[in-house]
Amino acid sequence: MPKSVDVPVMAKRRTSRAGGRKSGSKASDGPGFLTRMVDQLTPGPGVRIAIQALGWTGLLVGIGMGTVMGLPELEQRAMARDQALPGDLQVVLPEPGWYAEHPEWTLPEVRRALQGLVVDSVDGHSRSPRVRDGLTEAHQRLNDTHWFRRIDRLRWIDPRTIVVDGEWERPAAWVEADRGGRQLDLLVGTDGRRLPLEEERNDRRPRITGVDAGSIPEVGGDFGEDVLAALALHRLLAPFDWNDQISSIDVSGLSSSEGLVIRTNQGCSIVWGASPEARIDASEVTIRQKLDFLDYFDRNFGRIDARCSLSSGLGRIDLRIDYALWMAIDGDTGPSTTR
Repeated sequence: MPKSVDVPVMAKRRTSRAGGRKSGSKASDGPGFLTRMVDQLTPGPGVRIAIQALGWTGLLVGIGMGTVMGLPELEQRAMARDQALPGDLQVVLPEPGWYAEHPEWTLPEVRRALQGLVVDSVDGHSRSPRVRDGLTEAHQRLNDTHWFRRIDRLRWIDPRTIVVDGEWERPAAWVEADRGGRQLDLLVGTDGRRLPLEEERNDRRPRITGVDAGSIPEVGGDFGEDVLAALALHRLLAPFDWNDQISSIDVSGLSSSEGLVIRTNQGCSIVWGASPEARIDASEVTIRQKLDFLDYFDRNFGRIDARCSLSSGLGRIDLRIDYALWMAIDGDTGPSTTR
């Protein structure tokens, strides 16, 4: 009986050891072990995000440092290349809309002087589209000439061409003036501002006479109400075919009761009266009546001053009164009693 009990016990122990050795071999070998190793060495989601962020940060820092270190040198090379380009600097000024009507008001020497001013301003700095300092200086100097109503901007369109965007002052008439014993014609703009052009007195038109010497402003300043009134009358009469018979508009009568006077190129004085933009005085006929009167004489007699009383020494027609037409026809100095 004791022997039959010992045998199964020994066999069981051997089986257990063998099973243990076999199980340990499977745990240390095969794909399961490699998988666990890979899992242990692979970083988790948080670590991966941190590594990616660190990589992008390093890349951006490298790009930034390269840009800071490289751009100045590239700029210097580009500016040197611009400076070395052959040819003179070209300046394109705004095209004046009134040039076709009055080319004498846009004298070539004026345009050349303004273009030279821009070139001089830019030459004081690096001549390159990459440099704004020269354009800023040129902008201010152009404003100071008083030739422009506004200057929007100056811009490079290539390394040798600058374009000026803006609007010219629009000339309107010449104002006769005596300055230091010289008889001059001063150019005035449509808004009454004195423009930077004066010439020896000539027969230029349209022109304004009778301006008080003490009221003439410096270049860029505004003329008085008398010149503005004459400009308004010039604008009113400009569309008519007979306008070329007008030599000037005299404003000296505005200080008295006479008002504006139209001087014709045959020596006649046509009293117009108040400014077309002023309130009509009750003692004057309407603007329409005055224009109809001038139209009538030009249409029927060939000139607006055809019945000017030169023979009587008056040389004068008064448009302000309602009997002006009959007085001019009859050569009377007073109203006709028969009409």
